[in-house]
Amino acid sequence: MKQLLNLIVFSAFLSTLASCEGGWTSEDKDQFLQSCMQHQEGRKDGDRYCKCVLDQTSKVYPTINAMVENKDSIKLREALQHCF
Repeated sequence: MKQLLNLIVFSAFLSTLASCEGGWTSEDKDQFLQSCMQHQEGRKDGDRYCKCVLDQTSKVYPTINAMVENKDSIKLREALQHCF
């Protein structure tokens, strides 16, 4: 669950990317992964975890904005269980 908290912490950063409602762009995904990796200090599988979080999050929410607006949802928490 600590990883979920990390996701919420940097979701504020992601909200700055939410100006476009056209879906997850390559830039959105790259910035999401970069931000996630900054919160994975010392974790061997941080890269795998961040890719999983991105994959699961983008399946649940069509845009970054939708994810940020619903970051505390049970739906998101359930999706992220696949990454642990």
